[in-house]
Amino acid sequence: MKAVWMMISLMLVLMLGACATSDTSDAGDNAATTTQDAAVTKTVKLNVEGMTCGSCVNSVQTALTERDGVSDCSVSLDENMATVTYDPGKVNESDLLAAVEKTGYRATVRQ
Repeated sequence: MKAVWMMISLMLVLMLGACATSDTSDAGDNAATTTQDAAVTKTVKLNVEGMTCGSCVNSVQTALTERDGVSDCSVSLDENMATVTYDPGKVNESDLLAAVEKTGYRATVRQ
């Protein structure tokens, strides 16, 4: 039983850490290009359907951040949205959508 509580505590810490680093600014458009350490990055917002709990959020966030080229990711259960910053030379929007869908959720680019 103690192991279950430790696992739940770890999941909460991971989820709170992800929430603390999320960007709440609104750039006003779907994808933005920025310069970061001389590399060009893009930010895209994805609609993610089917998430119902923090574990779902963690699964989607893990799937996206494990993609080569993703430098930042935040996932919101309340908004059913993932915001992903990535290097378009290493990964593209289709790859990101496929990563989310591989976890069992439906994803589309937010317009």
